[in-house]
Amino acid sequence: MTRRGGGVHVWALRLTPGLLVLALLRHGAGLVLHVGSASPGARKCLDILARLGLMPGLRIHDIGLPVTDEHGRALSLRLEWRLLTLADALPMDDDGGIWIPARYGDQADGIRRAMRSYYCAYNREALILPLFAECAYRTGRVDGDVRLVECLVRFPCLGDWTAAHLPFDPGPAARLVALPSLRAAISLLRVLPESPRQWIRRLFRRVPRPEIKVDSQARQQGTILQQNIAWIFEQYPAGGHLYWHDGSGLDPARVVLYCNRRDAPLDDATRDRAGAMGLGWADAAFLPDHLARPLIDSVGCLGLAASAFPRRLGKVALWRWTTLCQLTVLIESYRALIRQVNAKAAYQSWVFLPQTLALALALRLEGGAFLWNFWSIHPLPVALHHFGMADLVFSWGPYHRGFYHVHRLDYRTMVDVGIVMGDGHLAGDDRRAAGYRAALAPNLRFVLTVLDTSYGPEASNSLGHVVDFYRSVLALVRAHPDWGCIIKSKSIYDSLPRTTGLQDVVASLEAEGRCLRVQFDERVSVVAKAGDLAVCSSINSAGFLAAVAGRPALHLDLAGIDVHPIARDGGSGQVIFRDVAGFEAAIEAVADGDTRLGDHSPWLDLIDPFRDGAGRSRVAAIIGAYMRGRTEGKNAEAALALAVEPWRSRTVVCDNGIPASDKGDVLWRQTYEWGREVSMVERSPGS
Repeated sequence: MTRRGGGVHVWALRLTPGLLVLALLRHGAGLVLHVGSASPGARKCLDILARLGLMPGLRIHDIGLPVTDEHGRALSLRLEWRLLTLADALPMDDDGGIWIPARYGDQADGIRRAMRSYYCAYNREALILPLFAECAYRTGRVDGDVRLVECLVRFPCLGDWTAAHLPFDPGPAARLVALPSLRAAISLLRVLPESPRQWIRRLFRRVPRPEIKVDSQARQQGTILQQNIAWIFEQYPAGGHLYWHDGSGLDPARVVLYCNRRDAPLDDATRDRAGAMGLGWADAAFLPDHLARPLIDSVGCLGLAASAFPRRLGKVALWRWTTLCQLTVLIESYRALIRQVNAKAAYQSWVFLPQTLALALALRLEGGAFLWNFWSIHPLPVALHHFGMADLVFSWGPYHRGFYHVHRLDYRTMVDVGIVMGDGHLAGDDRRAAGYRAALAPNLRFVLTVLDTSYGPEASNSLGHVVDFYRSVLALVRAHPDWGCIIKSKSIYDSLPRTTGLQDVVASLEAEGRCLRVQFDERVSVVAKAGDLAVCSSINSAGFLAAVAGRPALHLDLAGIDVHPIARDGGSGQVIFRDVAGFEAAIEAVADGDTRLGDHSPWLDLIDPFRDGAGRSRVAAIIGAYMRGRTEGKNAEAALALAVEPWRSRTVVCDNGIPASDKGDVLWRQTYEWGREVSMVERSPGS
């Protein structure tokens, strides 16, 4: 083997013996390999090559999104734009045929949204490698004499098409190669949703019908489906996914938990808690089981898509057809479940995955309504949200509305209700807050409420960002004997690796009565009121919740999310800080009496125009009125109109996707266009 290949860099997520052989055959032993990890077999091969004097260069990277691009901005912004650009470019109607079954003709736009959502959901993770590699050269993290950068990616679906259309411009000459993938091959042939193992099991064994428990009178009146989520009962009634039921006036028996998530199955604990509240439930772990004859009827669903078989067969056309087959089975399975429990609506708060959209489509086809709201304050455009659809959307306020509008959310009616799900007021909140403060030493003059954030390779924030945040805040508290802190973690604190300046300082401060850790499911508003200043890792929804609760808040943005609408509207340097030194100086200033820093008042009306903690009461009233309208025999459209009408004089109501054109819309449009511009969605000239 010659040592040709000088100046060639080859990237792969995981180096295997097969990929190593492929790279050596293509470029010789003079290449440099950049990988996230290497399999044991690949390492043995590298040892052999080293003994032969043919060892290629090898660099191991922590490949993921928590890095900044050449502009100092979060790489996740570029990922979302590239993913959206690809999804929008998918050829849906290229062969001139009518490929959407006649049964779904009125929902053609929803079918297309679900198809593009499928592409985004399955390919998002695979895009991280080429974007990380591109960014490594543009930022100078990888340099040297490079004449060719080759990136080997296994795309879960439409690999060749994606590689041909994804901008990849690290600077030097570049080549993006879609590796053969068993998963991608299966995606071109797979016509049934869910796990193939479950289908095989049903071929050879009789499976019991899925468990459904619904009161007969409730079924006759009509029910509302609610997805079961981990901690749904613990956060009730002030927050969590079931927040809307308290105050709705609905008989609990008319609420049916459908259990389709692996992390929240229909188990004995769920039955006990749901039973104690009087709720119904339905097992939806394998949704097609709700069809009358799961195997036969699923094949019948494929018959609906038969007329859409492509006229000109190619990989994209075949993928479109097989994905349509899967979606058809999901829609018809949801329709069967809806009929079994006589559901007139479903409430959900989740990203718009294909399964979510299948439920929304099924409800429209069955004359029901899909009710939805977002649970936090998102700082960036998100590709998946461009393909969302709902009949009734509950918006916190103008900020949320602007987010939905630039993301092209398809909705019938949207109502501003204030903060819901993430927080809300209960009687006794002030007493609880005072109790937390009293648990600290009595001589403290300044207490920080410490709010961390999630992190990981697919998030904007890294473990390092979170650790640096904690060490910064804890060092300040330790340096001031009359300061204390209350840590309200997003359930990540206990999983953080032991780090000098973190757990040891917390233990020391706890022993001195200057640090208190509260349960992760405690509401931010309560903990914020116990402190004097909220400090946040990243531009954090929790910080805005603290501000709405009446406390100043500071955000440490190490991830580079400066495209945030509030950062661009004057928030940088006032509530948002990009470096630790500026963040610490702002904390010191607030402790010394500065009332400008941390002040969110210019944006509070954007986040929650009510700020009374009663958002869930508004949602409860609207959902209750809608369900009563359905009981009286009104159809979904009439019942929604009746439920929303009293609120038109009290809040902002938008109909049929028409923006309200206020500050929230303007800010998000500016952020959106600027984010597109800086995300390099087009190839550089000459690349």
